[in-house]
Amino acid sequence: MPPLKVLIVDDHTLFREGLRFILDKHQDIVVVGEASDGIEALAKVRKLKPDVVLLDITMPRLSGIETLKEIKSNAPDTSVIILTMHSKEQYILEILTHGANGYILKDSASEDLMSAIRAVVKGDAYLSPPISTSLLSHYRKDANGTSAAKGKTVRLTNREKEVLRMLSVDLSTKEIGETLGISHRTVENHRSNIMKKLNIHSKVGLLKYAIQTGIIDDSGPYLRAEDS
Repeated sequence: MPPLKVLIVDDHTLFREGLRFILDKHQDIVVVGEASDGIEALAKVRKLKPDVVLLDITMPRLSGIETLKEIKSNAPDTSVIILTMHSKEQYILEILTHGANGYILKDSASEDLMSAIRAVVKGDAYLSPPISTSLLSHYRKDANGTSAAKGKTVRLTNREKEVLRMLSVDLSTKEIGETLGISHRTVENHRSNIMKKLNIHSKVGLLKYAIQTGIIDDSGPYLRAEDS
């Protein structure tokens, strides 16, 4: 398998060099380029066709959010991991809404970054643990107020609740099937039925519903994108 192609986008030269130093230690990853702003990043995405873009939010000429939108519009197969110091809920929710595949804080350990890169190229979504905690807290507060989940009359079967709980703690359909003693195709059918019943079609939406209804608690750090 060819190495994963990564593009680093950040306006701080030393930070980019530090990331390159970390990534160059791994044989399954190659840094194909760097960019110091959003405009340059878009040009290099078109030219280099990276598998993963590590993208800062605050940049000159074109913000990280606008750059994210453009990448997802013009290169949908490219995964984008936001790498930033911003941990406020409004940043996180907006960025996830625009299709980011991962959200990592810059003070995370290098092992977290490697886990994120390898997760998103498999089609998974990855959030730093502090980000997961923030989102869970946000959704719990919402659940105690006028949440949409309180108004739902949809009833999930016990098996569907089991499947949803396992999806929410990052188990694949194969792993869920092995745990429950059913085929992965049956798990996929349950997942499809859950989404149809709830009229929810995103990983964040499923996570929010599961938290608001008490199906999961703070143990669920992220959802696989394949289950969205």
